[in-house]
Amino acid sequence: MSKQKVLIIEANKRGYIVNKDGIVYGLNGNILKLSKTNKGYLSFNMRLNKLSNPTRIFVHRLQAYQKYKDELFNYGMVVRHLDGNSLNNRIDNIAIGTHHQNMMDKPTSIRNRLAEIGWKAANPRTEEERFEIYRLIEKGESYKSIQHKFAIGSSTLSYMKNRSKEYKKYIAR
Repeated sequence: MSKQKVLIIEANKRGYIVNKDGIVYGLNGNILKLSKTNKGYLSFNMRLNKLSNPTRIFVHRLQAYQKYKDELFNYGMVVRHLDGNSLNNRIDNIAIGTHHQNMMDKPTSIRNRLAEIGWKAANPRTEEERFEIYRLIEKGESYKSIQHKFAIGSSTLSYMKNRSKEYKKYIAR
């Protein structure tokens, strides 16, 4: 059993509750003070026992567990914020699904920015390689074939074709 699964189940057993509005109540019924992580999620700390260090519990994961129980831990499941706002932990904004569904919950502008960041980080490729990808796109080669040949993801390839200024310059030549 993963550590995250153990922590979420234990927090739920102990009586930590996330209400329908996303407000977290502690063991004594008081509203908990939450921290915002560097990835933009709300969390609180819990000790497994008196001697253990505090461990972070993510509010969205506890809310998802309360809503979906063990289905949350099925292979490939992630917690989704349907409106793309990771601070909105209302019950009607939390769902579980695949990573792809989770990405599609984000606004297009954010998905494009993430694809651009991913492209720049993952592609210290030469100009020749990038132009070969552009040539194959223009030739009508399948995305799947290009992805396999150059070991790039579909969002990166989509970014290259639909958003890259370099691609627009390439096809304008």
